[in-house]
Amino acid sequence: MKMSLRCPTEVWDSLKSGIKRLACHAGFGTPGLQAADPEGLAVAFAHQAFDLCVDRLTASADLAACVEETGWRCLVVAHRRALALAEARRTPEGYRLALLVEGNRVSGLVDALWRAEAATSVDTDRWEPVSLEFKGMAGAALWLRGTDGARDRIFPMKPAFADFVGKDALLPHELTAILQTALTARQGPARRHRERPGRGHAPFPQLVKGGEAGHHPERPVERPAVRHRVQVAAGHHGRLPLRARRLPPGPQVPVPVSL
Repeated sequence: MKMSLRCPTEVWDSLKSGIKRLACHAGFGTPGLQAADPEGLAVAFAHQAFDLCVDRLTASADLAACVEETGWRCLVVAHRRALALAEARRTPEGYRLALLVEGNRVSGLVDALWRAEAATSVDTDRWEPVSLEFKGMAGAALWLRGTDGARDRIFPMKPAFADFVGKDALLPHELTAILQTALTARQGPARRHRERPGRGHAPFPQLVKGGEAGHHPERPVERPAVRHRVQVAAGHHGRLPLRARRLPPGPQVPVPVSL
């Protein structure tokens, strides 16, 4: 599939250097990357990442009005197999690698790319890929933003909740309609739950760095002793071959990093 990948050089360099630095210092905190051959690691398929603020859907059905950019992501691959997602976020000093994710988010993105590639309506380079996280709901999607007059297409990532079963290549208004219906259905029980004596918990707990619940898998990276220095292969801005890297589903393992 041909899609426009207009990743700024500063972002691309920060993703490559961040992965390289963790590989050189044996600093990975996710199991797949820890077990991988560091000399075979590369980064590819850089794309923007957005949060879809689900609570805003009560006031607007305009997708563009309900999203916030969080940073840029890329796939971390080894021997053409996707192992993790890396995300760079803006800091006062520029973009820095901030998050590594393994598990469902990786396999979900790869699967969404396969489905987008197979869609007959997505066969040109007139789309920009965006990762879309449903903030306030457990879900995500691959958002292909159309350029040169092309219409947007949205591919829900697996595992998806029941509202998305059997639905694919959605238009923006179709996505927001499904989420609005799901939000309404969930608000009723959540409101009754909050109104019960002694109940004051929010219906959709949000992941906040530094303030996670004790059971959440997000954890800081602990850097072990420095090992031998390695060279991480440079990625490219173009298409990532998809043919040999379907991954089995697994738990999402987000790990914040600080470099």
